[in-house]
Amino acid sequence: MRCVYGFGGVPGDIPLLADMDADGKADLVIFRGGVWYVSTNRDGVVTQSYGFGGPGDIPLIADVNGDGRNDLIVYRSGTWYVCYSPCSGVAGDVFNYGGVAGDVPLVARWKPGDSGAALIIFRNGLWYISTQRDGTTQYTYGLGAPGDVPLVGIFR
Repeated sequence: MRCVYGFGGVPGDIPLLADMDADGKADLVIFRGGVWYVSTNRDGVVTQSYGFGGPGDIPLIADVNGDGRNDLIVYRSGTWYVCYSPCSGVAGDVFNYGGVAGDVPLVARWKPGDSGAALIIFRNGLWYISTQRDGTTQYTYGLGAPGDVPLVGIFR
């Protein structure tokens, strides 16, 4: 069965998938210049929207504080701004990690039992992981090459 969903499509839209309503299903999310649009029914109709971040920011979604709900994150030149769910539009935490030109930010729960998502930087084939979100690297792995597009997730 093939599913096709229409949502977003404005030049500059950044699409994401995340469970924003805690129903166990991925929802459609569009980041557009500092506004997040969510379609929890996956029918192209906006059911939630949030103002957080700005043009040029890199949007990410993960459960940073370990409360079981996804949080909105914007990455800007090595600074990570986190708006905890439900997002009020104000950063609840700010972390510094990365910031080298060409860094690709990612977030993921790195190991079972971690209390929240780790901050991850992919840089020229190296993965730098800060599970403590304190600006230091706890793990470094070499996998990939410059120009690769990194992905995180549970792959079985």
